[in-house]
Amino acid sequence: MFRQILSVRTALVLIGSLAIGASLAQAADVPGNNPGPQTGPAGAAPGSYAPSQMSNDFPNGPVHDWVVANAMAARARAVYRQAETDLIVAIRRAELRFENSEDYQKALSEERQAYNDYVAAREHVMAGLKDNSKYQAIVALREEMGHRISRHRAENTGNRDEVVAMATLKMEYASDARAIEVQALESSSDLKSARQRMVAASQHVTNMRHQLDSAIRDSGEIASARKAVSDARIDVATTENYACNAALASSAAVNYAWYLHRLDQGYYAPWSLGATNAYYTPYWNR
Repeated sequence: MFRQILSVRTALVLIGSLAIGASLAQAADVPGNNPGPQTGPAGAAPGSYAPSQMSNDFPNGPVHDWVVANAMAARARAVYRQAETDLIVAIRRAELRFENSEDYQKALSEERQAYNDYVAAREHVMAGLKDNSKYQAIVALREEMGHRISRHRAENTGNRDEVVAMATLKMEYASDARAIEVQALESSSDLKSARQRMVAASQHVTNMRHQLDSAIRDSGEIASARKAVSDARIDVATTENYACNAALASSAAVNYAWYLHRLDQGYYAPWSLGATNAYYTPYWNR
């Protein structure tokens, strides 16, 4: 934003300087406004020297430097974005190689199979509780309490203490049913073995992911990409600072040039050979 403000300011100053010069030139063409023949730079007579010898106070150097600095900053930003993209691509390429590797796919398959075996073993144990009359009675009482609570809420009947008592009783039934389930699950050797296999398979996949993280940190390709991003970031900071200061210098130079010629009465035209009606600036012989 600061560079844009400086760019607009410099453009406005340049346009204003050109407009003032054109207005003064038109005013100097009016009869009576010509001060008569004057000497040019270093005391030369009008029309006696080539245009290359004419003094030019327009700050070409600072303005051109500002343009070049902006171009350099734009290129540095583009290089920085490209370096970031290259780093992301390099990391993703390493991840894809790992994820598509035979060992990792095998580990994932073993983890899925171990989980499925655990779920099947648990469902088998829970299915065996259908023959447990005590468990089925507790579950039935729990469900009945739940229906009674829902009916009281829907009909808005009964006092609050009665609803709290039913809810407390339902929680007790649920706790008793859960205790029976835990006892059955803990006593199943098949379920314990399935759980151990599932935990081991999951831990193996986690360890492989950790190995991938270490491989990415130690990769020479990715380290080089990170170095390129770091260097590009430094270049962006340097070129943007240079462009900002070049804009300040260019703006100051244009303002100085305008101030230097603020009292000029017109312009000198050495290309008009033999001109005796040329305009002048009082600062040529300063």
